[in-house]
Amino acid sequence: MYTTLSNASKNMGLQENEKKTKIMASTPNNRARNIGHQFTVDNSTFKVVDKFTYLGSLIIKENVMTEEIKQRIILANKCYFGLSRHMRSRNLSQKTKITIYKTLIQPVLIYGSETWTISKADENLLLIFERRSLRRIFGGICEKGIWRRRYKYEIYHRYKYTFGGKDVVSLIKIGRLRWAGHLARSQQNNPPRRILMSQPVESRSRGRPKLRWRDGVDEDGKKIGAANWQQLAMDRTDWHNILGKVEALL
Repeated sequence: MYTTLSNASKNMGLQENEKKTKIMASTPNNRARNIGHQFTVDNSTFKVVDKFTYLGSLIIKENVMTEEIKQRIILANKCYFGLSRHMRSRNLSQKTKITIYKTLIQPVLIYGSETWTISKADENLLLIFERRSLRRIFGGICEKGIWRRRYKYEIYHRYKYTFGGKDVVSLIKIGRLRWAGHLARSQQNNPPRRILMSQPVESRSRGRPKLRWRDGVDEDGKKIGAANWQQLAMDRTDWHNILGKVEALL
């Protein structure tokens, strides 16, 4: 495969960068053949890795999202504290701080989330970060002269009904459905669409199968009354209207 890629690159006047090119072996149940720490092809030596960053997203050989989500949380946290002077300022209203959160911090947190397959544990990690950020913005509540921190339902009630905010997990699921609609309408030979519509023909190993991206999309589709989302998404306008109505109810 590499030789084919190399020959095609040379025909276009391109040359591989050994420092930027990595090799990662990934197979079911992590049974990849041990190929050592380096791999040499045509006098070019490439480093063998367990994970790498591609277009800002972390790819790991186990093909689970938890590590990527933790990385996004770390980056979003750095972004928040980079803006801490503004977020702590008494000269800025809560409305302005929420706008800063939505436009500068939240996009870092959910970058690339349209392709995420997330578990309940992953959802909790994201919601914990969001609540912590919103608590800092909203501050505590004074009851009879005693200050206390806001409860979970108080945070989201204020975030939703005062500032029109939506929790991060809902945003991710809406974005995932929007991307699923784009795939459903794409050309049949489009690689992502072919992967989405393909059906495994080999028998799987024992145990509970891993959660797939499509499983999450199918579940979300059923929750919004669009179990046949693949057919509904073929009409771009209708699909966007459906998602718009769902988003308005969140």
